[in-house]
This record gives sequence, C-alpha cells and structure tokens, in this order.
Amino acid sequence: MYPIERFLRTLKQYVRNKARPEGSIVEAYVDSECVAFYSLYLRGVETCFNREERNFDKGQTQKSTSFSIFTQNVRPLGYGNYEIMDSANLEKAHFYVLNNCPEVEPFLGKHMEELKRQDPNNVVVRHSKQFTKWFEEHVKRLRQSMSPDAIDDLYSLACGLDSRVKRYTGCVVNGTRFHTKEREKNRKTQNNGVMVKGENIDFYGCLTDIIEVSYDTERRVVLFRCDWCNTRSGIQKDKYFTSVNLSRQAYKDEPFVLAHQAKQVLYLKDNKLRGEWEVVQQIDPRNLYDVREKDDKTNGSNEGESSEEVAYQDFESLEVNGVVRDIDFDSVTLTNDDMVSNEIDSDAVHNIINNAHGNDDVENVTLDYETSDEEDASNDDSLDEEDIVFSDDDTDIE
Repeated sequence: MYPIERFLRTLKQYVRNKARPEGSIVEAYVDSECVAFYSLYLRGVETCFNREERNFDKGQTQKSTSFSIFTQNVRPLGYGNYEIMDSANLEKAHFYVLNNCPEVEPFLGKHMEELKRQDPNNVVVRHSKQFTKWFEEHVKRLRQSMSPDAIDDLYSLACGLDSRVKRYTGCVVNGTRFHTKEREKNRKTQNNGVMVKGENIDFYGCLTDIIEVSYDTERRVVLFRCDWCNTRSGIQKDKYFTSVNLSRQAYKDEPFVLAHQAKQVLYLKDNKLRGEWEVVQQIDPRNLYDVREKDDKTNGSNEGESSEEVAYQDFESLEVNGVVRDIDFDSVTLTNDDMVSNEIDSDAVHNIINNAHGNDDVENVTLDYETSDEEDASNDDSLDEEDIVFSDDDTDIE
C-alpha cells in the first residue's frame, strides 16, 4: 500500500492550478516522462540512469600487480589515520595475508613437509611461528639466483609489512558498506556485523577496526580486525534461526580477515533465548538479487533430469509412431488420417441424452456413424436442401 500512497503524494505535488487539478497532473506527468526519456541519451551529464551506486567500491584494483591478494576492490571512507602497529599484531597480519594468498600455497606446503621431516610433533604451531622468516629467506635466495619464480610481487610479500598502517572507520567492499563498532556507538543503524564462511562452520563477529597494510607503495591489503564469537558456546541453531552470543569471544590470537572475505550480517534481539543472545539475519548488498536461473533437480524428478520448465513455443515437435516430427502451428492442417476414430458409441450418447432429459426414456434415437468404403464413395456428393427434413419436434432430425 505504501508505494501507492507515495506515488499519489507525487501526483498531488504536480497540481499548480487548483481549479484544474487533473490537467495539471497530466501536464506535469507528461513533462516528467519526456525528461526521463531525454536523459537516456545525454552524455557527460549526471542523471538517474548513469549515477553511481551509493555503495560502489569504484574498482580500486591495483593493475600493476598480478597477485589476487593485491587486487581487492575496496573503497575506504574518509582519509584515515596513520599509526604504528606493534610487532605482535603486525606478525599476525602478515601471516594471515601469506596464508590466504593462492600464489604462496606451494611454499606453505613445502615448509610443512620440512617441519614434518624434522619433527612430526606440533607442526602447526611451529609452522605459524617460523613460516614468515623461512619464506623471506627462501625467496631472497631465489632472487639472488635470478630464478624466474622470484617475481616482484612475491619478493614484496617476502620482505614483510611496513610497520606504519592506515586505519579507517568505514569502507565499501563488494557493494556492501561496513562501519566499525565504535563509529556506530551512537547510531541506530548497524553495519558492523561480520560473517566469514569456513569449511565446516561459519564465524560471526563484530568489526572493530579497518586496517590498510602496505608491502610497498603499490601493493596494499585491507584487513578487518574483528571480535569473534565462540563457535562452541556462543552459537545455537534451531530449525529456523541461528543465534549468537557476542559476549562469549574467542580466537583473540586470530583477529584479522581479508576485507573481501567478510559478508555483512544483522544482529537482532533473540526473544526466545533472551539475555545477550541475538539472531543472525543475513542480508544481500543493495541492487543485487539472488535469482536462480536454472535448477538441475527438483523434488520428485529423477537424478540427471533437468527441471527447467520449457515455455510454450510456436514451433514444437510431436512423436508419432516412434518418429519425431516438427510441427509449425501456423501452417498445420488436419486431415481425416489425423483423427483417432470416426466412430461414436451410441450407448454413450444415450447416457448423455438421459441425463439431459431427467433420465426419461428416449426412443427411436439411433446414431450410426460407422460407414463403409462403398458408402463413403456414394456420399461424396453434397447434400441438397430437399434431403433435409425437419419435424415438428426440433430435437428429431430425419
């Protein structure tokens, strides 16, 4: 109802001559349609058809690099503040970037194998502490030996992060606007909910900081620092909803996540569990719609069969006696051969007549549509008007 009410308000604003309200509305409506039509062909002028989206990331892709880790489309909000990050958090951020860079995966596997050969105990812990140093030394050796694998992007990653980082309180990534929890402290809106999909479980948290780290002047990475909910004691799921308790935090040693990996969620008060429990509501970015174009399966269909419904077409096919024939409905002609049968059952006609006349007995009614070939030949001539005799009863035909 409300869209109609808003549109009626717009029409009322068109009235300038109260003595002729209908004419004013028509005149203004036609003018509005004309201006909208003309704006489709304007170039270099901002209109409602070429205006940028509010949450457009502006394609902040660093074209000088080929590594996917440096090609995030992130638009920070504001100018940001430069700060010096402590060595502990700097090391965590650097390891997370390396661990989520596809081009570094071969080196990660190679280091794990070396650690297993040395000692199979506590491999994961030793790997997280020693990999950054090992990776730096290994790439520098490749660089000195003029190896083609030691490209500039890889060498920049091996050299490590600059201790000076840039902090923001908001950004736009993947068509979604994120704000830090501190920025929304006195606001009614909520843009700090974060969800990251894992292999077996989803991680929920609140965004506390947006950090841009740099490996050199051209290679930068935007990270989210979050307070993560405990996946064991802080998440409850039922048949319909997922509830989280953000006061039960965990993973404090792993607070970072890449900006493009985060998906925004909304936290609503849980009326069932109450207290500090909140229901997770997943949202989609503005002007993006999750429309399924094709289903491979439907309920009740056999495996491997396509469930896509075929729309009516003027040109279709028909299978006759095992042979598939194409039918063009614009030029189709029906002959007697296409009829299934030219016989009408007299018993069925008697039943219809009886039902129509209140089950009264109807005598002297016979319908015989069965003809032989000789009779067909003798009936080729058309009937004359004299051959048709109507009796007093309109229902009987002789």
